[in-house]
Amino acid sequence: MSKPRHTSKVYRLRGLPGHVDRLEAVGILSRSLQDVGRDDIHIRSLAAAVDPWERQPTRTATLTFEKTPALIAAHSELGEWKIPVTGLGSPLLIDTHFFGLTALNDVSPAEHRYDCIAISGLASHPFGSWQPHGEDKSFMWIRDVMPNYRPSTRFLVYGYDTAMVNSRSFQSIPDLSWSLISDLKANGWVSPTTKPLIFLAHSLGGVVLKQALVMLAGSGEREKFLLSRVKGAIFFGVPSTGMVTSHLLAVVKDQPNRTLLDDLSEGSPYLHKLEKQFGGISYDRKMRFFWGYETRKSRTVIRTPGGSYSMSGPEVVLVTKESATKGLCSLEPASTIQFDESHSNMVKLGEGDHRLSIMASKLSEIEGADGHRAGHLSDRLDLSLNGGTKIIDNSDVLTAGKEFRAQNGPVSESESILDPTMWDNQAVRKSLHAAERDLRLEQIVSAKGHTFGWVFDDPSGFSKWLQKGQGIFWISGKPGSGKSTLMKFIYNDPRTNELLYRWGYKSTQIIASFFFHHRGSALQKSFEGLLRSIISQIVEAQPTLANILSPMLEQKLRERAKTEIAGTLSSDLVLLLERQGLIIEEEIENEISSMVRSQNTRAEIHRIFWDYFRKLDDQTAPTRIEESLMRNRKAIVGSKGPYLNELLSDICKATIPLEDPCSFKDLALCWKVKIDLQSRIYHLLAQQGVDVHVSVEREVEDVIYRQDRREAFRATAYDHVWTRSALQTALFEIFDQTHLDLDITLFLDAVDEYDGRPEFISTFLKDLVQKRFPKTSVRICCSSRQWTAFIEEFSDYPGFKIHEHTEEDIRQYSLVTIDESLPAADLLYELVPEIVQRAEGVFLWVRLVLQDLTKAANTNSGVDHQLRTLLRRTLESLPNQLNDYYRAIIERIPAASRWDTYVVLESISQSSSTMNIWTLMEVIECSTASNLEEVQRRVEKISRAPQTHAENRLRLLSGGLVEVVDVGRDWGLQLMHQTIKEFVEDTQFKHIVLGSLAKITHENGHSFLSKYHLFSGNFGQDFFYHAREAERTTGRSQYPVFSGISESFVRESVSTAIPNAKRHEIRTLLGVAIVAGLRQYLRDAVSADKLVFRNTSDSLMRALFLSLEYGDTSDQDVIEVFRLVTVHGYVITHAELKMLLNAFWAPDLNQEEDRAFLPNQILVPIISIVLGQNWQALYGVDFLDGRYTVGTALHLSPPPEVAERFLTGGGDANALTEDCRTPLDCLVHACPIMSTIAEIVNGEEACALACVLAQHGGSLLKARQEHWDSFIGVLRARGVDISAIEKAGLPRWHNDLEASLSFQTAETGPKAPSTSNIPPGSKLSKRSKLLSFLSMGKKL
Repeated sequence: MSKPRHTSKVYRLRGLPGHVDRLEAVGILSRSLQDVGRDDIHIRSLAAAVDPWERQPTRTATLTFEKTPALIAAHSELGEWKIPVTGLGSPLLIDTHFFGLTALNDVSPAEHRYDCIAISGLASHPFGSWQPHGEDKSFMWIRDVMPNYRPSTRFLVYGYDTAMVNSRSFQSIPDLSWSLISDLKANGWVSPTTKPLIFLAHSLGGVVLKQALVMLAGSGEREKFLLSRVKGAIFFGVPSTGMVTSHLLAVVKDQPNRTLLDDLSEGSPYLHKLEKQFGGISYDRKMRFFWGYETRKSRTVIRTPGGSYSMSGPEVVLVTKESATKGLCSLEPASTIQFDESHSNMVKLGEGDHRLSIMASKLSEIEGADGHRAGHLSDRLDLSLNGGTKIIDNSDVLTAGKEFRAQNGPVSESESILDPTMWDNQAVRKSLHAAERDLRLEQIVSAKGHTFGWVFDDPSGFSKWLQKGQGIFWISGKPGSGKSTLMKFIYNDPRTNELLYRWGYKSTQIIASFFFHHRGSALQKSFEGLLRSIISQIVEAQPTLANILSPMLEQKLRERAKTEIAGTLSSDLVLLLERQGLIIEEEIENEISSMVRSQNTRAEIHRIFWDYFRKLDDQTAPTRIEESLMRNRKAIVGSKGPYLNELLSDICKATIPLEDPCSFKDLALCWKVKIDLQSRIYHLLAQQGVDVHVSVEREVEDVIYRQDRREAFRATAYDHVWTRSALQTALFEIFDQTHLDLDITLFLDAVDEYDGRPEFISTFLKDLVQKRFPKTSVRICCSSRQWTAFIEEFSDYPGFKIHEHTEEDIRQYSLVTIDESLPAADLLYELVPEIVQRAEGVFLWVRLVLQDLTKAANTNSGVDHQLRTLLRRTLESLPNQLNDYYRAIIERIPAASRWDTYVVLESISQSSSTMNIWTLMEVIECSTASNLEEVQRRVEKISRAPQTHAENRLRLLSGGLVEVVDVGRDWGLQLMHQTIKEFVEDTQFKHIVLGSLAKITHENGHSFLSKYHLFSGNFGQDFFYHAREAERTTGRSQYPVFSGISESFVRESVSTAIPNAKRHEIRTLLGVAIVAGLRQYLRDAVSADKLVFRNTSDSLMRALFLSLEYGDTSDQDVIEVFRLVTVHGYVITHAELKMLLNAFWAPDLNQEEDRAFLPNQILVPIISIVLGQNWQALYGVDFLDGRYTVGTALHLSPPPEVAERFLTGGGDANALTEDCRTPLDCLVHACPIMSTIAEIVNGEEACALACVLAQHGGSLLKARQEHWDSFIGVLRARGVDISAIEKAGLPRWHNDLEASLSFQTAETGPKAPSTSNIPPGSKLSKRSKLLSFLSMGKKL
């Protein structure tokens, strides 16, 4: 039987009903074409269409015909044909061009993990270029093999026009990239549920992809989200430095597409710039790439004498190995793939090709780069670390103490008894209120004349909803149609309150608002800002609701106290007394309760001074007294005798000068006695007959110290507690309350300006009104554009489209806006009807038109009929769509000023804060400056110019798209409307403003602002943010400019911008770059100077610590930066290593100058990196300011992961200190002592470390049984399951003392002096005391 013949064309069929299978699809197509039988149609793939917005899902097929249908044969030149189908509303579409996105396989939703898109190369077919040569087109490896290798991946091909010969297209590579971005956005890859993206890109397709990624990085939030979904790619012959194009240039000659070929040519400046940007962006986002290169020559195209073109020209390597791999063949060979094929054949893999499995494995590696991290050491060691701290949810100290001791025996765990909840409701309300909460509402232009009055008429339905409606009322409209002005009008109009008020209704009415502002601060456009604003307004309207938040604040404080290992005062006191042998009976319990309650010092003022305050004539005096006492609390408690009397007299004179001071002083002394915790503890001990010796005094001091820390936590808890999750919890706690009947109405403007996913905010609002609360009803009036996410969620609720109701408002607005004093005012009035007609409800368009017409009227004179003609022509020339209008405004600006225009619009768009006009002028001057001296000269020059000069310059450069707004204490600049910000953030904006200059321009607003802050010496959060974002969005560092700044300038500037920068040894821009997390700057620095990290005078480790606090860098970024600097020569000092180990194990014992801020998830990898370089470096770690030496890092009780690495690398689990202690001895001795002193030991880590040491043969030598029992007691008290220790065979003792003494002194470093050499009377820190006890083998 002969093999079936297939035509050499593959077709794409679109529009098949979503339910059909291959057999049904063949039937539908055969019946519709009529002249092709079922056996003539071979469907090779059938998959759901890519478009996620289809109302009726359809499927797409790829197929071949054994016989070409007549419909196609008759019009073969078309490339696309429509096939009417009976019963279907739309015809089927069949084509050969494959333009756009085509899915090649289906993946079930449960298994779908990735999308992989193939992009073809220059002068190639989107589908056919991936197929082997020959007539048989039944096989295509991406479609037919890859889904079997990667069943959780959906594969697609992307088609675009890359024809060379006879092409009339003048699209550039950025144009092609923009089309790719548009297709991806249109097909759902900006949805939060979209899958991560991987690409297969050949030749030009790879260049288009690189340019697309660069454009995405510098665009708006949605584009950046799309960029975050890209995980990597396999590049096939993609030129990074250019390719041979001379033969193609001879063919295209002066065709419009010649520019595209020029950009691909060898030595192309465009490719050089693109590669730098792409390299930075992909590095910053940790994308994974593989680089395929050809090793066979390709035939070139020539023109035959007959005028046709033939692939019979000389053979050349089109893309060299160096160009295709960026030179990685020798540096990173694992990232390269050799194809022994020509340029076009390298992607034409056939059936059974051994390279198919290689492609699958590379895809797997890219997916794996996005996978899960390796398991934790505790998983590998099979340790049982599931114990947890037991917490009794009872704020009553007496009950908690009784219940705990009844269940657990004597108290020895500080977190088991909770203190009563004590919060200042006034401070709670104040902490929720953000300064910029109402700023946007104030900035919105008020309605002019009698506009918007119609909203309260019946046709709108709004009044009825206010009176009796439920759920959501949705006001939608076009951009610029006046939605925000209407929402401000509604919120401020007294009729709104009148309609909401219900006579005789028992519920408390509360109205709150939030006006989203995408051009404003983070709080003005975020979910956190929305929640914070709503909660603060509700609590201000009903202050008693603040009581609902107190338990949540208390819980957050407990969580933080647990993290900081602060415990509670109640359990500290119980533990202190039990250690003195006291039994906690009712009398002592009552006194403990009283002491704990007295630490709510503000409440004690209210209780003690209550009657006194009532008798004062001055109603403001109680507040003054309260604040003065609280401000001087510590001084009052710590003072005695005459000094105390003088202090109280001064407070009395300052707060109530006309009152008798004696009564005030008596009450103040009562307050002092009540809140003086230390005196009360000593008094209680004396009452119980306890001998207060030195060790007891030390324990009392520790109790006071820990209470001071808890109060410090509480003082700052207001600032730290309001995270996104905490705010969401707080809102639902208020709505879920059962004490008050509340009727809450929320007015939310510009929901589409929320800086997250529209699907999230729309669903949240819908859920909010649908949820049934016990005594709270919630209604929401919101406004937004008519985006799909809002239509899907809000379309069933009442509302209206504003642009369908504002014709009369726009007429009124136009008439009021025209200045009647103008000579041409009457001529402008004549144009109002046409303006109203063309506006289509968009107020912003009217505003821009009136600006242009007024300018034309003012700059032209003449008789009325001439001016009338001029104004009408001006109006007719103005575009109807806002984006077209903005483009026209930009094109009017002189070419010589376009760079400054780009700087102005980019900088205002990207600024993290509102800038004034003089700051903007300085930013413009900094944008092209190359050094500090040049900037200073320019700034000095513009500072002498009058204000009007700056204002005129701004008008010229911005084309009127920037407005001056009141931002409280100053006048600031912002883009006139959100649509202008979107225009500026569009990927084509740079090309619109700069034209051909855009191809060699990588700077953006972040670049300009970071340079401004640098040259101004502002090394603060704004500089860190913009410098980091400049790298992330442009892919380039600013090393060439930054590196020219002098060390003295940096040192002086940093000392004021970063607290303690001098103490933390940050002197140069290298240290600043680490604080800011500028990884690309660091890479460029080491490229310029291989020894830069080895020779730096900065403490890069301390800079790393500061980066988390000031640089807002992620944990992974900190680890990557540390790996970068150590790989390139930075050697960590013993002092820095000591700081690392202290930060992990004993943060509470760190001396202030050595305090570290790195969390454990960063510390462990960093210490592991040190071990990976030289694990023996951890021997002989100098400790205690050089006076003592502990044998090895193991004796410092390192993290268990680090100990495992250390021991695996050759460390000795039984290495000894000078006084013959094993690491296990040190752990067993240290844990109870540290627990006694400062509650700093993490029980689970101690358990895991003991198991690690045991598994490597570690044993006890000097520790005795009682030491071991104390160690186990501490772990049990902390709720740790110690069964893992028992399974590890502990305790066990070393049997061969002589063998154990054979440790290598060379590795343990210089001998430590004995503690007897410490001079008498020397003051040792708590840390010094601890380690001196350890070295002497004594217990505290």
